[in-house]
Amino acid sequence: MEYHRRSNLYWKNGDEIRFDYRNSVESLFIRKNDGDKEVIGVGGSGSSGQREVCTFFTAVFYLLGKKTQIPHYLVKQNGFNKLEYVGRRYRTVLTSGFGSNFDLEKRLYKEIQKHHDIYYPQVVVSL
Repeated sequence: MEYHRRSNLYWKNGDEIRFDYRNSVESLFIRKNDGDKEVIGVGGSGSSGQREVCTFFTAVFYLLGKKTQIPHYLVKQNGFNKLEYVGRRYRTVLTSGFGSNFDLEKRLYKEIQKHHDIYYPQVVVSL
């Protein structure tokens, strides 16, 4: 049996974005593409594949953030299954499972650990 938390977010095709119940936090990694936005990865701590995606894209966005400001939007899911805006950060946001299932070079791992914000809402969106 599989259960996904419901949300008030939808993909372009109209399908509802459903979050994996095993994750206390999920990260959506989004890039701008010709004026549009495209989800390039969804990571969390619920499985080894999700931890790998989260670590990889957190590192990529950290490195890109050294060249340009990348906002990280923090939202949480309330008791009515609605996502609420919490805030925005311009530093890397680490979530549980960071560093798992993806072999980051030690120096980069320590650098990211040193220059980050820790925040554990239910969803982190990095644009």
